[in-house]
Amino acid sequence: MPAGNSALVALCKDKDSIELFIGILHKELLRRLGLDVTEFFVNDKFLVDLLHSIRSDIATLQQSDQFNTDIENLMLNRKVQIDKNCRQDRERLFQLPLQVQFWRREI
Repeated sequence: MPAGNSALVALCKDKDSIELFIGILHKELLRRLGLDVTEFFVNDKFLVDLLHSIRSDIATLQQSDQFNTDIENLMLNRKVQIDKNCRQDRERLFQLPLQVQFWRREI
């Protein structure tokens, strides 16, 4: 490998493995909560229609796009609607990264 390219190759490999790694973390989080992982995943994909059945903080972490801060993206293509209180709780959690970014810019 030519000099100077090794960092880019490593970065590309890291990027390619992130989706797999995030999926493994999703499963491990549910396992540690004492849940049966097989009930929440099909072909290593989290069943988004089951997000309403777990705590808001855990549901926020189970979304496929870890950097998503728009609750509407999470709600797209869902068959089950969550109740108003649960939705408000999740909206609050989704705003936390935006608030952190705002305060970092201000500081």
